[in-house]
Amino acid sequence: MTNQPALAPWLLTARIDALLRAIRNQPPGDIEEQFRGPGDPIFGGFRIEWWITEEQTLLMAALAVAETVQGVLERHTVEDIRNKILDTLKRKLDLFNWTPFVSIARGRVTTLRECAKPGATAAIVSALHTWATAIDKAIFIAPVRGMRPTSDFQTSTVLWASSAAPPELLNTVLQLPALPDTLSVYPPWLTGPTRGQQQLGGSDSLLGVVAAGWQAGVSQLRQVAGAICVALPDEQVSVRASPDWSNVFELSERGSQVLNAFGPILPWVANVKVARPPALDTLKALLASRADAERDRRFRISLEFLSTGWVLSGTQEFVNYFVALDALLGTSSGTWDKKTKTLVASRIQGHDPERRLQLTIRIRHELLHGRCSSVERSRWYLEYYRRYHVDPTEGLLHIVRQCLRKEPL
Repeated sequence: MTNQPALAPWLLTARIDALLRAIRNQPPGDIEEQFRGPGDPIFGGFRIEWWITEEQTLLMAALAVAETVQGVLERHTVEDIRNKILDTLKRKLDLFNWTPFVSIARGRVTTLRECAKPGATAAIVSALHTWATAIDKAIFIAPVRGMRPTSDFQTSTVLWASSAAPPELLNTVLQLPALPDTLSVYPPWLTGPTRGQQQLGGSDSLLGVVAAGWQAGVSQLRQVAGAICVALPDEQVSVRASPDWSNVFELSERGSQVLNAFGPILPWVANVKVARPPALDTLKALLASRADAERDRRFRISLEFLSTGWVLSGTQEFVNYFVALDALLGTSSGTWDKKTKTLVASRIQGHDPERRLQLTIRIRHELLHGRCSSVERSRWYLEYYRRYHVDPTEGLLHIVRQCLRKEPL
């Protein structure tokens, strides 16, 4: 679910005030009209009555509190937020007379005022804020087809394990309340549907990262995939195909499990079945944080765009590779000055690096300004191919990998 537009402070105050009125079971007064305005994306058409059902009140509470914390609505559906707040309130039984809550499950009308003990309103709002700001960590897992590490690879937040690895290995990066029976099938449900599960082969593996929320989880999976692309030997990264698996599996520290569809995280690499120790050592170095925060941010964005291009083809592949290069070393103005060009050329191995980079920039310029619709239609394509005997997109892939590999800590 996408984030709702940011709230103006006065409107947020109005919503919180309406929430408190509902909790106290007081009539809303003039505040009602603010909730009925056509410009209000959440409460348009909603009428606050003299009494409000517990469901409506919780939904109002969820949205009012969630919008004070960036990313909550992005990570969770409204229904999920409502259920989480119910769980939060249930854990604070001392604030409530529990009997009225029994009627909620039966669909009867009640109010929070009936349930809250005297003086509990502030504690209720505090509980909602505590929930909204809590970080719920999970391990986000994607299948890797046809490639596994020689030995299971792990850092404090990353795990790359063969399909034959014991499930207990998951607990080395995140302490989970329960573990799947095996990692040899995907997705590795704890409980739930088995239809649609795929058996993993001996050369398949699972890639997992620890993150808070789906956006961060998928982003970090792509960053690790980009680091794997950089770490593999040059001859092993070119022959590849996009896999048919595009689902990411979330297993949280509170035991929930969710499967969501995304674009492929890693391609099927035809020339490699096993990632060997030298590549794994390089991978570990690539995943280390850069000393400067800004450089580290650009480095990780570059890895993400590299991995996005690696599972695509043609012009889309080329464009993502160049965005990766721009993210790493480009200027804020979008132009490439002489200093930047010299730096990139110094990292490129092979014949005539300055001319190779210049031709690549010219192809990018033609695409960017609508002078051609594909890399192959660029007037510089044939010159590049005749000089270097490789497609410009594959050439750009190697340029980006070399620049990332030589980016200092």
